[in-house]
This record gives sequence, C-alpha cells and structure tokens, in this order.
Amino acid sequence: MLFLSLILIAFCIVYYYFKKNLSYFDTWGIPYRPGWPFLGNMAETLVGKRMFAQVYEDIYKEFPDAKYVGLFEFFKTSILIRDPELIKTLCIKNFESFGNRVPFIQASVDPVFGRNLFNLQGEHWKNSRTVLTPTFSSLKLKTMFTLLTDCVEKFMQGVSKRPAESNIGVDIKDLFSKFSNDTMASCFFGFVVDTMKEPHNEFYHKARHACNLDGSLMLKIFFGRTLPKLMHFLRVKIIDKETEDFCHNIVKSVITQRLDKNIRRQDAIQIMLDALRDEVKKETMDYDHITSNTFSFLFAGFDTNSAQLGILAHNLALNPDVQKKLQDEIDQVLKEHDGKITYDIIQAMPYLDATLQESLRIDSIAVQVERVCSKPIELPPAVPGAKPYTIQPGMSIIISPTAIHNDPQYYPEPRKFDPDRFLNKRWNVNNPYFMGYGIGPRSCIGFRFSIIVCKVGLFYFLSKYSFKPNEKTTNPTEYKQDAFHLEYKNGFIVDFVCRE
Repeated sequence: MLFLSLILIAFCIVYYYFKKNLSYFDTWGIPYRPGWPFLGNMAETLVGKRMFAQVYEDIYKEFPDAKYVGLFEFFKTSILIRDPELIKTLCIKNFESFGNRVPFIQASVDPVFGRNLFNLQGEHWKNSRTVLTPTFSSLKLKTMFTLLTDCVEKFMQGVSKRPAESNIGVDIKDLFSKFSNDTMASCFFGFVVDTMKEPHNEFYHKARHACNLDGSLMLKIFFGRTLPKLMHFLRVKIIDKETEDFCHNIVKSVITQRLDKNIRRQDAIQIMLDALRDEVKKETMDYDHITSNTFSFLFAGFDTNSAQLGILAHNLALNPDVQKKLQDEIDQVLKEHDGKITYDIIQAMPYLDATLQESLRIDSIAVQVERVCSKPIELPPAVPGAKPYTIQPGMSIIISPTAIHNDPQYYPEPRKFDPDRFLNKRWNVNNPYFMGYGIGPRSCIGFRFSIIVCKVGLFYFLSKYSFKPNEKTTNPTEYKQDAFHLEYKNGFIVDFVCRE
C-alpha cells in the first residue's frame, strides 16, 4: 500500500511539473497551441493520426500573425519559427548559435548511426563535412555522371521488357526504387548491381530493410529525436545488427579489394579512402566513419530519391500540359546533341530544373528542419505587444518547410503544380522561402547528387514513356497519416504508356 501511495505521489508531482510547463510561453506572450501533459502537441503523431509535417503545418496556420510560436514535444519546449527572414537570420547569419541538430544517439551506443554526418555535432561535424563536401562538388558529380547513366540505361532496359499490362496501376516509387538502389550501390558503395534484372539481389534487399521507416525503426527515430537522453540511458540502437553487419562487411570488402589490387574508382568511398590515407584528414576519417557515412548516404538517398521521382510522376500524370512541355524540352535536347547527354547538358535544362523544384515545393521530403541553440540569442517579440524572447542553449527551433511551401503568401495557389513559378531561378540553399533540402550550411550535403539522380531518371523515362492517372491516383493528394515521412495514402500509383 505504501509503495502504491509513493507511486501516486510521484505521478502527481511529475504531472504538476509538466502541467505547469505547458503554461511556460504565457510569460513571454508567445502564442502556442495547448498541449497534453507528457505528450505536448505530439499526441496525434504518436497514435498515427497525423504526420509530423502536418502537426507543424496545423500549428503554423493557427497563428498567421506570429513570427514564431511555442511548441511542446513531449517533455521539451521548442520554438516553431514562422517568419522566413527570421529563419534566414537564425540558420545562416547566426549559424554559430544554431549549427547543431538534435543528436539522435551517441556513437558509444550506436557506432554506425552515431558517427554519421547528420548526427555529429560541433567540430566533429565541421571536420567530417570538410572531408565529405568534395564528394558532391560539380567536378565529382561530373565524373560520377557516367556511373549514373550506366545505371539508368540498365533500368530503362528492364522497364522496356515489362509487358504493357504490367504498367497499369504501378506504384511508381517502388519501380524507381530499383533505379535509386543501383545508383546508391554504384556511386557510394562502389559496385555494380542491376536490380531490374536481379530484383532479389542482396544489396536491394538490405537497403530496403535499412531504409524502411515503418514500425520499430520509425519509433526509434521518433523517440531518438524527442527523448534522446532516455534513448541513451536505455542504450537503444537506431540501427539493427543485420544492417550494421551488412554495412561493415560491404565497406570492408570494397576497401580490401581496392587496397590489395590498387583499384581506384570515381565514387564516394574512394574519396573517404583517400582521406584515410591523408596525414591531416585521417584524424577525422577511420573505417568506422567510412561505414557510418556510406550508411548515412544510403539512408538519406535511397528512399528520398525514389519518393521524389514518385511525387514527380504523380504530379505529371495529373498535369499533362506540364508533362508535354517537359517532354518537348527533352526531345529538343536529344535532337540538338544527337542523343548524347552530359552532366552540363542536363543541368542546363530550365524546365526540367523548374519541374523538379516545384515537386520539392508541393510535397517536401524535408518534413522539418531542426536546430539546437548553443549560445543565447534574443528573438524579436513573437507578436506585436509581446516581449522579446531569449532562446537558451539546449532549446530547439523547428522550421516547417511544408507549411512555408504551402503558404499562399509566398506561393500563390500553393496546391497548383506550376513549374513556371521557378523558371530562371537558380538553386539556393540560403533561400528561406524554399527549403526542399533544408537551409543554410547544415542543409543536406548530398542535395546536388539527389538533384542529378532525379533529373537523369526523369529525363530518360520521359524520353520513352508518358505518365497517366490511374483510378487509384489520388487527386487531391491524400497522405498516409501514420508515416514518419511523406507517403501518399494509396501509394504513388500511376499508369505509364509508350510515347507515340
């Protein structure tokens, strides 16, 4: 009886603490949506009724006159930044104060996930970023372009062998995942697979398993982001043993082969191997870091590239005028260059570029941008008449690309798929109104690679086929609410037919 009484008293104390915490923003005149004790504003997400991105977008829309609003993520108080100019100030001009993400897990608990670039902090992140940045320079991407075209040509050969009836009601993201898999294997892990020809190859099986954000992996990432100290205390690993062993074995095999046979290849693993040999860089690059970073490239690119191609296919199927205009540009380029495509040629296609940007805007894969404060910084009043607010070290700011990309103040008719709004506008990771791959120095390091993969895949596909809506193609778009990242409710279902 005494034990139960103590439990009840402890619960009441904790409940009172969190109930009091839910009125934290009143003192500063910061608007907020009331939350639940223990759960904050995340209750709908936890039970699978609302995606992260939509919870943030709902709160964003609720306070149209605020520069920022209060947010409760379980036990944490955070700030959701609404004003694009304030976003630019914090994430770019004051990057020294907001240069870190929330660390999901410590390397001592999870060596693979803990050492990847996404998770690293401070000087460790800067050093690794310096080593890895050349991987995605224009020069390196040009040298990788041949690897990409080899992958897409094999992919298209496989597509051409499909019976016509099998191209009706296709989950196009699943089809493009085979192309995405081959590009990741070739450009980052350094070996060749043909997943259209051999759909049960080990790399494809392991990559799909590693990047499957359903079930336990989704929950571990969810709690790793919101309750990292608890995850560390319980020593919960993000990456399971099967994935960890796969990454270690494949990296060890590739490196051993290259060292023994003095093989060089123009891919990411070669750049990291060169850094390992460099007297200056080797302090920030060892075998564990190579394994961790190759995994992070796979994790970040495998699903997102195929999903973005799925989003493109979905919107082109529903907008045949846009698809026709893009195909006209593709046909003209092929005619002008005798069917031979280079990196520079495909990067110089304005309507292809605008179409990809519009797909990133209308359904952003980057569901949120999060930064952790490391130095106190004062924000202007959230609304007229409120007090300035000083963010303290350890507190997070949240940015919702989805909300900004769908705000008619910045993008008129936001649910209209209109690439013309991006014509003649260059990619800029410092643009606070467009955050397809994040914003500022800590934006996605591989965004240029992702762009060229999507462009190559779409270019080759539309040169031969056209997308058509299927009866299962949702319009307007409906989303899968229990997904960690963006997923369409019925999948990315379209038809495709040979062009005349």
